[in-house]
Amino acid sequence: MKIKFDNTLCVLCHTCEFVCPANAICIESSNEQSALYTFTLWHNSCTLCGNCTYYCPSGALMLSHEENAINTQEHKYTHAIHANVSLTTCSSCGETMLALPHTFLAKAFGSTSASLEEHFRLCPTCRRTHTFSQRVLNP
Repeated sequence: MKIKFDNTLCVLCHTCEFVCPANAICIESSNEQSALYTFTLWHNSCTLCGNCTYYCPSGALMLSHEENAINTQEHKYTHAIHANVSLTTCSSCGETMLALPHTFLAKAFGSTSASLEEHFRLCPTCRRTHTFSQRVLNP
């Protein structure tokens, strides 16, 4: 058994990093100007407690039942998951932001629609402006 990671579902909340008692997960920005984050999970440190999979709001982390999870001593410090999580830009203003995956929206709202997904392709500022114009200016 080992942990698997799907970078397309990650919402960069850092919850997994916070709840990992073994400190086996690290999420870092590639640099200050970058829209790219690096996710690393060190299998040699992971205790398979399952906290990361339990608390992950988007389902990006899951337990795998692979039989080949045992590694030799020579791979102790190289057996890790390294994945990149990319930010995107707001469809209105071009501000760098994290796009919420379809599965996360479905889990949060019960179902999704094209208008809901379009709404969450906006940055928080544009989302507030759009919501205000829809509800107040055009009731």
